[in-house]
Amino acid sequence: MIEQPELAARIIASGITLYMMLVILRWMGPALEIELDTPRRAWVRRLTDPPIGLARRAIGQVMGPFDWAPVAVLFALWILRILTAGF
Repeated sequence: MIEQPELAARIIASGITLYMMLVILRWMGPALEIELDTPRRAWVRRLTDPPIGLARRAIGQVMGPFDWAPVAVLFALWILRILTAGF
């Protein structure tokens, strides 16, 4: 049986991983020709806009036209997942 702290860590890690998948979908959506502006998929943009916008303001235009904000958010979420859940 899974103990309570381990269960909580797995739930946190799963939630962060799902959010990481949303950021990847938001980042790769245009390249995969997935319309994220439709009413059925607008929730992806609403959920991922706050951290990506914050990263864009913090990073600015560092490396030319490439948008590094989703990569920075993914890296931060990865570090957060390691620190909170241990994997």
